[in-house]
Amino acid sequence: MAAKKKITEKELIKELEAYKKAKEENDERFMRERDEARAERDAATSKMNGVFAELDRKSKDLRAWEQDCKAVRAEKEALIKEADDAASRIVELQAMLQQKLSPAETCREERAAGNGGCGTCAICCKELKDALEKNSTQAHAAMDDMEMQWKDAKKEVFQFKADYEGACKLVADMHAAAVGEVRGPNVGPVEDVAAMRAELLAARKSLAEEKDAGGVLRDIQEERTRQDVKWGQQNHPDGTGHTHARAHADSAKSVCNHYAKIGQLTWMHILTEEMMEAFAETDPKLLRTELIQAAAVATAWAECIDRRQRGRES
Repeated sequence: MAAKKKITEKELIKELEAYKKAKEENDERFMRERDEARAERDAATSKMNGVFAELDRKSKDLRAWEQDCKAVRAEKEALIKEADDAASRIVELQAMLQQKLSPAETCREERAAGNGGCGTCAICCKELKDALEKNSTQAHAAMDDMEMQWKDAKKEVFQFKADYEGACKLVADMHAAAVGEVRGPNVGPVEDVAAMRAELLAARKSLAEEKDAGGVLRDIQEERTRQDVKWGQQNHPDGTGHTHARAHADSAKSVCNHYAKIGQLTWMHILTEEMMEAFAETDPKLLRTELIQAAAVATAWAECIDRRQRGRES
């Protein structure tokens, strides 16, 4: 019966060194891919900040347009009041004219009797008649001038309205460019811009939280995709359950327990124990369970690294 080959301490150290080297390479690749992801995130953030700046500028323009519209509206109301006052004055003048014309026959009789004119009749008093006609002409001219001003003001209001609606459409287009949804202002352009900004900030916060929570799992999925693209489907033998695998697993477990008792436990100790447990299994079902446990520990380790990194950045 052939003697079982023993694994020497040097061979074990060599295996551990190979494992550490592979770990360092994986860490370097992870850091590089993480930096690339951060660069993409920073670029997206910069682009979004540019959209926010443009939205702020348009909001200021809209506020200025609203102020101009209010001023035009006030001027229009003043012109309407002036027109009403002029119309009232014309009515008063017409009533005065009618009052002066009513005693016309009496005035004629007085003049026929040689008593002279009464001085109050518009027919007889040319000066009063001319004054009334002059005032009436001036009132009509004022009315015509006010009507022209009203038309100009109305035209300007329509122009402001067109500019306002154009700005609203611009806000809707920018909203669609920012969030991919075509939607116009619901309350007003300023309020809608504020609401859209709040939605974008909430979406960015939610995206960051989602990336923190599922970033490692997503990175694992991306790595698996790269492996499949590079190597295709791989079907290698397990290669587990060698002669001293169980002894190595027990040794790794003892080391893990020892460092846990003295408060110096590390992720390397935990993952080494899980990997050695997997290397010692020959039953496919149990081997799969151990590999899943080892993968979970590796995932937790990577998430811990991310948390430490975010702590340093904050």
